[in-house]
Amino acid sequence: MTRQNAGFVLVVSLRALACSSQPSESDKSPSEQCQDYVSRYCSKAVACAASTDRADFTDTCAFSFQVYLPCAQVTFVAADSQRCLDAIDAIPCSSVEAGGFPATPTACQMLFGVD
Repeated sequence: MTRQNAGFVLVVSLRALACSSQPSESDKSPSEQCQDYVSRYCSKAVACAASTDRADFTDTCAFSFQVYLPCAQVTFVAADSQRCLDAIDAIPCSSVEAGGFPATPTACQMLFGVD
């Protein structure tokens, strides 16, 4: 590899690293990780809903989490929340019952808590 090519490869590698340097889930606060979970789950629920139900699913999902999992009050995360987010992404819409919400993946159950 020539010196010029090596410099180009280094610059491209550094730029790629800079673009992918979003904070990992474990670097975020428990409330932020919770909010990422709620956002990802509700997005999946809406994506899997019939087009005529999507507005209702958006409102219902957001409201349910505000009542049952208020992320602002979450103080700890019991396990790696990225595994939970990956599990949500892996839910096939074909497994979601019509008119229903996706089953909560095992990796997401009992994940967030309040001290």
